[in-house]
Amino acid sequence: MPSIESRRVRILVADTSPETHEMLRSALEMRGHDVAVTNTAANLQGLLEHCDVGLISDDLVAGCPFLLARTPGTAPYAISLARLAVSSPPDEQIIWQPDDVLTCPAAPAAIAARIDLAQRVTGLKQALDERMGELADTLGRIQDSFLLGECPGILNGAQVATFAVPAETAAGDFLDFHQYDENCFDVVIGDVMGKGVKAALFGAATTTRFLRTLQQLLLEPKRYGLPSPEMIVNRVRGKMARQLSEMESFVTICYCRFDLEQKRCTLVDGGHLRTIHFSAQDASYNLLEGSNMPLGFSAAESYEQTSVRFGDGDVFVLYSDGITEAQNAAGEYFGCERLAELVASHSSADARTIIDRLRGAFEAFVQDGDLQDDVTCVAIKIGSADEDLLLAHDHLEIDSDLTKLDDVRHFVRGFLTRRSLRFVTDKIVDDVVLAANEAVANVIRHALASIPGTSIAVSAELRRHRATLRISHPGQPFDRGTIPAPLLDGSEEGGFGLFIIDQLMDHVRYTQGPADKQLITLEKQLGD
Repeated sequence: MPSIESRRVRILVADTSPETHEMLRSALEMRGHDVAVTNTAANLQGLLEHCDVGLISDDLVAGCPFLLARTPGTAPYAISLARLAVSSPPDEQIIWQPDDVLTCPAAPAAIAARIDLAQRVTGLKQALDERMGELADTLGRIQDSFLLGECPGILNGAQVATFAVPAETAAGDFLDFHQYDENCFDVVIGDVMGKGVKAALFGAATTTRFLRTLQQLLLEPKRYGLPSPEMIVNRVRGKMARQLSEMESFVTICYCRFDLEQKRCTLVDGGHLRTIHFSAQDASYNLLEGSNMPLGFSAAESYEQTSVRFGDGDVFVLYSDGITEAQNAAGEYFGCERLAELVASHSSADARTIIDRLRGAFEAFVQDGDLQDDVTCVAIKIGSADEDLLLAHDHLEIDSDLTKLDDVRHFVRGFLTRRSLRFVTDKIVDDVVLAANEAVANVIRHALASIPGTSIAVSAELRRHRATLRISHPGQPFDRGTIPAPLLDGSEEGGFGLFIIDQLMDHVRYTQGPADKQLITLEKQLGD
């Protein structure tokens, strides 16, 4: 527990008695406090308005005769309201809450003790607020790192997009993906009973347990093919039954596998919400559900999978009850049917657009209301991917400083490798990283040599068959044609940067960008 040190307090004594003023001023100034006095309600009101003091009676324990009020940039006020509020004329009275009008003790020692108590209570409250802020930050990091997995990379005939909105109080939603190749991936979504730290940590533990179980099953000897969803969930149930029983908790779960070659979705539903499946062929939706109970209800539960065929244009949406049980100002629930109708109405769009439309409709429904539960949603759109569909993008901004080149290299390499795509080879990554390094170095050394510290923006895009980098910076236009190719006979020691870029990249352009910025565009074709 943090120590609470005594500190000087600015004390405002409001009392109609001159004797009280003198007694309190003498006793408090001897203890190092600043003292101001007033004898009318009007003066007190003026002082409070001038100092922008807000009375905070809940900072103190019951019976304490002082109110600590925070004043920006100064020590807090300790305000004694001995008799002022009841003896002033009615038109000058300040309307205090019942706990605000307190009796002042006569003994100076009692006054000092009460001030010390008030300081300690205030300090403890501030320390508690700080700890709660740290806890909220920790829960946010848990959610980002463990509860919300990254979408699959390139898929042959499907797109995946998500959105998640955390509640004011941490809850137990979790979402994860396991991609085996470009034709098969799993989606795991669930919700731990309860809220707060316990639910968030148990959600992270459940996600980790599924991943560990999958790895163990894949490494089992004589394993042919992938373990089925029901095999994975049953193995997890066996591993978690004791912990769930001891914690008197349970976890709803929906484990879906999408086989894009066989055009089949296989799912295990353990008490989770019904999965929305919009069929483009039938122009209608079905709500898919199983008959199993959540994890933790019964150690003997045997989880069984069901499967459904799908075709091009179909849409699957998995979600948490934070969406369906959200209420608007009129007390209406968002509901599963409303969500399914929205999916059907936007089914012709790509997965990202569908998710954006669902999120927009949800936010318009709840408006500014506080969310009581986490909101998690994932959309899977089936169909041949648009070859020019934007798969990923990212952005980096640096100062014009050669020491920032390491940031550029790290940014580009991370962007290209984090998805483990087979057609983004090590050579492609090395080529793009080196070209980016040379291009940004040229900008710093030449275009911005006279204005160091100027901002340089680097954006990265990934599509099915190409990676694109754009480097935006101020300065004069650059004409590549005015720079001759360097001699390669060893007679030149420098000037190879532009030549290296041209050799490594498939397309290089130097153009005028928006807002009078210069734009360097680097494109690299990717393998099949």
